[in-house]
Amino acid sequence: MSKEYCKQVGNRIFASRKNLKLSRAELGQKINLHETTVKRYEDGEIKALDVEKISEFAKALNVSPLYLMGWEDEIKKTINNSLENLTKDEKEVLSLYKELDIEDRAEIRGTMKGMLKAEKYATTKSKLQA
Repeated sequence: MSKEYCKQVGNRIFASRKNLKLSRAELGQKINLHETTVKRYEDGEIKALDVEKISEFAKALNVSPLYLMGWEDEIKKTINNSLENLTKDEKEVLSLYKELDIEDRAEIRGTMKGMLKAEKYATTKSKLQA
């Protein structure tokens, strides 16, 4: 990992810790690290960023690991670009879907999966018969 990348991750850890008004020692206690090691992470001196340790930092700081790693913005851009390419009808369906409660969403997903399986079965069967 590049030094610049480690520094960016460290800056996000630092900012998140400050936002929660935690000392390095308090954060270290939460994730079983000495405060000097927390400082080394914040300063970008830890070159091999362990995924499990980043997850522990994220949990202790109430942020997502994606945010700490700097990937959250990229994912949002990808989603926004995908949403921009939707048709008017697709946007309307998505808007209606967002208004549903979790049980209704689960039911729709289950129904759609069943329909896709049936369509796949029918397509496969017709290809085999041809």
